[in-house]
Amino acid sequence: MSRRSKRKNSKKREEIEEEVIEEEAIDEVSEEEEEVDDSVEEEIEEEDEKKEDDAEEEEEEEKESDVKEITIDMSTWGIPIAIIIAGIIIALAVYFSNKSRTDTSSTYNNSGTQTVDNNNNDSGNKDNGSLSINIDGDPYLGTLENGKVAMVEFTDPFCGYCKRFHTQTFDSIKKDYIDTGKIIYVYKEFPLTNDKESLRYHLVEGGECVYRLTNNTEAFVKFHGGAFDVESEDGMRTLAESTGVDMTAFNECISNHTYASEVSKDSEEGQNLGISGTPSFLIGKVDANGKITGTVTVGALSYSSFQSKLDALL
Repeated sequence: MSRRSKRKNSKKREEIEEEVIEEEAIDEVSEEEEEVDDSVEEEIEEEDEKKEDDAEEEEEEEKESDVKEITIDMSTWGIPIAIIIAGIIIALAVYFSNKSRTDTSSTYNNSGTQTVDNNNNDSGNKDNGSLSINIDGDPYLGTLENGKVAMVEFTDPFCGYCKRFHTQTFDSIKKDYIDTGKIIYVYKEFPLTNDKESLRYHLVEGGECVYRLTNNTEAFVKFHGGAFDVESEDGMRTLAESTGVDMTAFNECISNHTYASEVSKDSEEGQNLGISGTPSFLIGKVDANGKITGTVTVGALSYSSFQSKLDALL
């Protein structure tokens, strides 16, 4: 083989070797790059996992923070809420304790009268001329004499205006006119309910029972005055016992509605006079047979108003 040929072959071999070296170098670089890529991917994955872990921790911290905030809010509002609930409970207790004295069959008006309806709400004298009723065994204070001035009260134990009349005006009338012998004062029942099993009606019957069983007007007056403040059946019996009435007889009297007819008679007399509310009064003169003729005055008027009406008849 010639030298020239050998030289060519040698050069070719060198070129081949260089190509092999370059390819190996490229492979090494590729392997390094792959290793770098793998390393980078691992780092990225680790960083992503770390971010996810951090995010989860933040969410848990936020949840814990929310729970803490709710707990703080509950502790802050706990006392006011408890006060409100207690207030509601107390209000309900008061409502139900007074419910026994509630009666929708009557209404109040501005004239100082509690009425069955609104057909006749004027206070003062009713424009009805002279009217008459009989005492008919009803309780009265004073001495019955022919020609004497008489004042007849139609009353209801649940009537706020009746209570006002007795606390603000009656004592003065009693002192100046009854106790001095100038007039007689007659009591007539006028319950603004027809429910015979209600406390309201029982109190009306209770007055009749005390009066009839004791035959004592003073016992009746004590029961009558105390009935305005009675809130329950037990309270009624306590009041009745304080009058000295026999309680066995009293309880039977209430249970059997023994004097319901007397109550009805009083109510009918009031209606015949045109009375529809309490307190109402017939003020006039009485004859020897207990018949009272006069005019009707409606409402819890002032003492001076009654004084002028009474003085005009004396």
